[in-house]
Amino acid sequence: MPYTAIIQLTVAGTNTGPFDLYSDADNYFSPFETGISRASILAGYVSVLVPNNTTVIKVQSLGECNNYININVDGLLPTPVP
Repeated sequence: MPYTAIIQLTVAGTNTGPFDLYSDADNYFSPFETGISRASILAGYVSVLVPNNTTVIKVQSLGECNNYININVDGLLPTPVP
């Protein structure tokens, strides 16, 4: 069952993004979200696809800047099933 999380960066350079999101649950092997805009990450992107057992989310910038940051997560909420 996926979980819901708000992923937000407080600072992101003008040459960052779009962003892909990875989880430590699969050792950051494949992104669970892709192509998230810089504006969305700065505003607080709501993901409903965070994999079960995630404790760290890697926010990877693509394109000109390819840096990343790891964010520890705590208190994930199960994503409601429609």
